[in-house]
Amino acid sequence: MKALIPFYAILALCINTVGFCDDSVLNGGGQEMHALVNSDSGVPLLMLNDKPLPVIGYRDHQPVAHMETTANFAKAGVQIHFLSINPGGRAYQGDGLYKGIDNDAERILKKCPDTYFLILVSVDILKAREPRWFAGKADQLAIWPPNMREGDRASMASKIWREEVKGDLRRLVQHVKGMPYAERVLGFFLSGGSGEWGDYWDYSTPARQGFIEWLKAEYDDDVQLLRKKWNNADVTFERVTIPAWKELSLADDGIFYSPNKSRRMIDFLTYHHQLAADVAIDFCKVIKEESGNKKLAGLWNGYMFLPEWWQDGDAAGNIIANRRVKMFSRILESPYVDFITAPYSYQARHSGGAFVSQIPLDSIILHGKLALIEEDTRTYLVTPAPNAAYATWGDNFGQAATEKETIDIWKRNFAGILTKPGSGLYYFGLGNDGNKWFDSPALLKAVSSFREIAGTTLAKDKNVSSIAVIVSYRSFLYQKINDLSRDFLLNQMYHSLTMIGAPFDIYLDSDLSNKNFPFDKYKMYLFLNSFYLPDAERKLIREKICGNGHTVVWLYGSGYVGDENAQVDNISGLTGIKVSKYEGKLTRLNCVIDNYTHEITKGLPTYMRFGCERTLEPVFWVDDPEAQILGELSCTTNEGAVFTFRKPGLCMKRFKDWTSIWSGVPNLPSPLLRNIAKSAGVHIYSEGDDQVFASERVFSIHAGYDGVRKISFPRKTTIYDPFKKEYVARNVDKAEKFMKKGDTLFWLLSM
Repeated sequence: MKALIPFYAILALCINTVGFCDDSVLNGGGQEMHALVNSDSGVPLLMLNDKPLPVIGYRDHQPVAHMETTANFAKAGVQIHFLSINPGGRAYQGDGLYKGIDNDAERILKKCPDTYFLILVSVDILKAREPRWFAGKADQLAIWPPNMREGDRASMASKIWREEVKGDLRRLVQHVKGMPYAERVLGFFLSGGSGEWGDYWDYSTPARQGFIEWLKAEYDDDVQLLRKKWNNADVTFERVTIPAWKELSLADDGIFYSPNKSRRMIDFLTYHHQLAADVAIDFCKVIKEESGNKKLAGLWNGYMFLPEWWQDGDAAGNIIANRRVKMFSRILESPYVDFITAPYSYQARHSGGAFVSQIPLDSIILHGKLALIEEDTRTYLVTPAPNAAYATWGDNFGQAATEKETIDIWKRNFAGILTKPGSGLYYFGLGNDGNKWFDSPALLKAVSSFREIAGTTLAKDKNVSSIAVIVSYRSFLYQKINDLSRDFLLNQMYHSLTMIGAPFDIYLDSDLSNKNFPFDKYKMYLFLNSFYLPDAERKLIREKICGNGHTVVWLYGSGYVGDENAQVDNISGLTGIKVSKYEGKLTRLNCVIDNYTHEITKGLPTYMRFGCERTLEPVFWVDDPEAQILGELSCTTNEGAVFTFRKPGLCMKRFKDWTSIWSGVPNLPSPLLRNIAKSAGVHIYSEGDDQVFASERVFSIHAGYDGVRKISFPRKTTIYDPFKKEYVARNVDKAEKFMKKGDTLFWLLSM
C-alpha cells in the first residue's frame, strides 16, 4: 500500500501535476487562446492552450442581473459561465446585434476576471419573434401534424433558413474574434434546430423536397432501384410524398417495418432524422472553420432516457419517438462536434431516487467528445408557482425539501458524472428566481468541494465498469410510433439497472463498429432495444461479444429486423437460442420465474414476475430443447381469443466460451440482473438495491431506504471522505454504514 498523505496534499499534488489552466496561460506572451477537446489518453479533456480545465460551469438566463450569484459561483472555483444571444444574430439588427453579449461579457469579467465563456446561440427563426423574416417566405414555415397547421418557425428543411443561420454564425464568430473578451471564449453552444426544443414532424414543402433530394442521392437517381425497393412500379422521384401522419402509427409486422415490405417508411424516417443531424453538423462546421478550429462547438442532442409524460396512444405526445435524434451516430462521428449535453433525466430525481443521464455518456466519451450534464436540480430554495399542482400534490421534479437533501442529491449526481471520466456538468437555475436557488453558503461550499474533487481525479481516474448496456436509436427507424420505449429503456433503467450494485456503461449498438470499442473490458453485455441490426454488426457481435467467456443478455426481438427482412430466424441466429413467434398481440405479458435451482435464480424471492406494461406485437418465445428454461411467459387475455397464453420465456444456454440469456419481455428485476452479473464474474459493490457509482478513485452510494449497507471493494483500499475531510478506513476491502433514505456516501479511494 502506498504511504498515506493528507487529502489536501493529494489535491495540491494533482493540481501541480496536471497543470490546470489559469490566467497566466493567457497573459504570458499574449498568445491566442486555443480551446480543444483532446482524447489522446482515451479520456476526453478540455484543453486551453494545452492545459486541462475541469468542466464545471454555471448557467444563468440573466448572469449580469444576477451578478451576485454569478460571482459566488466564480468564488467557488467555477470558471465556465454562459453568455446568450437570442436570436443568433440577424444582419438587419444593425449596431444592436451583439450589444447584449458584449456588455454582459465586459461586466462579468470586470467582476470575475478568471471566467471563461460558452456562448449559447439560438438558431431557430421564430415567427412571433421575427415576423419580418417571414415576409414573402410563408412557404418556408414548418407544417405540423396532426392538423397540418403552420408551425411557429422555419422548417428545418428550409435551405433559405439553413444558409441564413450559417451566415449568422459566421458573423458572430468573426465578431467575437475581434472583441477584448475573445481570449475568454471557449466556444459556441447551439440551441434549437435539432438540439434542445428542436422541431419535430414537418410536412412543409421544403421537407417534401428535401425527402426527394435525399432519395435521389440514396438511390443514385435510379428510379428503377427505387421502385424495386419500395415495391411500387409506379413511383417516380417527382411523385414522392411524405407518408401521411396516420401511417406513422401503422406497420406491417406488429410494431415493426420489414425492409422488404416497408422500405418507404424506413427511408422517410431515416431522412427525417438524418436531416436534423446534418443541419447540426453543418452549423458546428461553420463555427470550427470560422474560428480556425480554436473554439469549441457543441449542442443539446441525443436524448434517450427521458419520460414520455404518460400520453398513451397519442403519437403526437410520444416524446421519445418524436425526438429528432435517431441518427445520433452521425453527430458522434462528426469531427466538428466537440461536446454534447442534456439535463439529467426528470424521472426519479427525488431524494432516494436515481441519477440517470438522458444521453449515453459512455458512447459520447468513446467518440472523443465531452459529455456535459445540465444540473438543474430544484434546490430547497426554489419558489413554487402559486396554485401549481406540483406545489400542492407533487414535488416539482423531485425538488429537495432541505439543504441537506439538496447537497445529497447533488453529491449523487456529481458521483454519476465524475465516475465517467470525460464528463462534466454545469449548474443551472431556471426562471426569474433561478439565482435564488443557490442562495446558501452551504450549497456554494458544496460546489467548491466538487470543483476541488474534480481536480484530484482529472486525467487520473479510470472507468472500472465490467457491464456494457447496449441501446439503439436506429431501431426506431424500423418501428411505427409506439410507447414500448418506456419498458425497454426507461423502466429497465430505473427499476433495475441503476439498482444492480455495480457500475455499467451505456453504448449505442452502432458503436460496436468503432475501432476503439473496448470489447474485452466487459464481462456482461445487455442488449435493451437493438431490434434492428445490420449484417456487418451481427458479424462483429458474433466475433467479439459471443465468446471470450462473456455473458450476453438479450431482450425480446433482439436482431429481429435485418438488412433485408424481419424474421424470427434473425433472433435465433444472433442469440444462438431457437425462438418462435406468435402472430398476434398480447397486453401486460409477464414472465414468471419457475425454476429456483439455477445459479442465476437461486436465492431470489419466489414467484418473481416481470414484464411489459403495454402491448407487445409480435410476441416471441423460447422454442429450444437445448436451452435451460427458467421462466414462463404468462398472459390471461381475450385478445385473439387466446384467454391464457403460456410459453417458455426466460432461458439460459451455455456455449463453449460464452453464455446466452434471452427474455421474451423487458424489465428484468435488479436481483435477477445482479445474479446474472455475479455469475458472469462482475464485482458487486453492494447488494442493497441502491444506486452505486464506482471508478478507480471514486465510490458513491445513494440510499433509497433506511438501513445498514454492506459494501465490498474488489481489492484493499483506503477510504477518504472529502466532505468531512477525514479518513473512513485504511487498507480494507469491506465497509458497513448505516444510512437514512436520501443519504449519499461519497468516498475517494486509494488502492
